[in-house]
Amino acid sequence: MIKKLITLAAALGFVSIATVSSYADGADAHSGMYVGVTGSAFGIEVDGTETSKGGDNDNNTTATAGKFAFIGGGELGMSFALTDGFLVDLGFSMVPGAAKLSTNASDSTDNDATMNIENYRTLSISPTIAINDTAAMYLKVGYTEADVAVTGDITKPANLEGTTLAIGTRLQMASGMYVRTEAGYTNFDKITATGKGTTGGIASTTTFKADPTAAYGKVVVGYKF
Repeated sequence: MIKKLITLAAALGFVSIATVSSYADGADAHSGMYVGVTGSAFGIEVDGTETSKGGDNDNNTTATAGKFAFIGGGELGMSFALTDGFLVDLGFSMVPGAAKLSTNASDSTDNDATMNIENYRTLSISPTIAINDTAAMYLKVGYTEADVAVTGDITKPANLEGTTLAIGTRLQMASGMYVRTEAGYTNFDKITATGKGTTGGIASTTTFKADPTAAYGKVVVGYKF
């Protein structure tokens, strides 16, 4: 359902930006190659279930874990002016930091496990309105990957893949410097892990299933060549 809503919102955004851009001007001032550094505030949420079978741990538990983190990163890309007021931006961003989530084991005698979600990488396309020579607004649609690392008595799940939808503004200065602000949301595919079944650890009959999502806000300071 979330992916359908993202697709619909993206389609509506493309139509809206294409319509409004006919009244805008200044695309040439925003076009060109760029590189920037980012400061991001990430909120990670994982809705999941733990299914345990056998012994005294025969249960099915649903829970939500959340983590908020401030992470630095970088971006690079190229903007192409298609009309006087409309651009298409092709970009790549990388956020190398991590957000750590922890899960309690099935009972008090078992060890806990932790999961790090790190190295967020996004390839994106952003239809952009140039309001004038210094100001622009855009909608971003992207494909995002993130690495997953675990500690504790659980198997490593697959790395995350998902769809990102964001909106943002860009302030372009005559010197070539720019400031970008952006807010976005990423819906990742579901992941699964199981207990390793070591002594004192999480039973191999225990299965964890999770549906991770991320909401973020970021500020970028960069230079357009």
